[in-house]
Amino acid sequence: MLISDASKFRRVSTSASLIIWPLLMAGAALAQPKMGQTAAEVYEAASTQSGRLAESVMIGLPGLLLWIVAVVGMVHLVRRRGVVLAHIGGFLALLGVLGHMINATLFLVLLGLPNYSDSATLTLAVDRISHHVFPVAMPLLFLGAIGIFLLALSLRRAGIAPKATPILVGLSIVAEFIPFPGITGDVVTWILVLIGLGFVSASIQKMDNRAWDLEFIGAAH
Repeated sequence: MLISDASKFRRVSTSASLIIWPLLMAGAALAQPKMGQTAAEVYEAASTQSGRLAESVMIGLPGLLLWIVAVVGMVHLVRRRGVVLAHIGGFLALLGVLGHMINATLFLVLLGLPNYSDSATLTLAVDRISHHVFPVAMPLLFLGAIGIFLLALSLRRAGIAPKATPILVGLSIVAEFIPFPGITGDVVTWILVLIGLGFVSASIQKMDNRAWDLEFIGAAH
């Protein structure tokens, strides 16, 4: 059975997480309403589209858990070339999980705010919360993206991922700085990550337990 076979369970879990994690994050981005830039816009979005915001959080949270599984599995794969790079990338990638958790917590707080007709006081509260949250969350999100890129590079150096993987993951970072309308940028980012890491998932599916536990035999092209 899969659960009784620890190596197979970890291998299948990692392979599946590499696909499901970015897919869920893309789904969360699609569900999330446009939050705007000002505190008033953020409060209005949270109060008028609370259902979509809650849906986004509920989709994204399982994705964050699978993100951790995927990172641990990717670090496990790199044993020769790229080991240091993989561990640095893994650490930074987990900081990205923390950044998303902070954002998710902010969204949950916003969902708990009452919807008054006179929202000036609550808008001020949202403004104060945002000024404390975003300066912490945004650097963590950026470091997380860099971490995923470093992991992709290390997997390429180890011969597990094809050249396309670090290229696609790198493009996903670039996409964050392109002024796409609405949530398009976030969706594009996660689709690129999904495709790039999908090659790694396919490589893992071809492994047996020995290759997973000891070393990967063969090289990607």
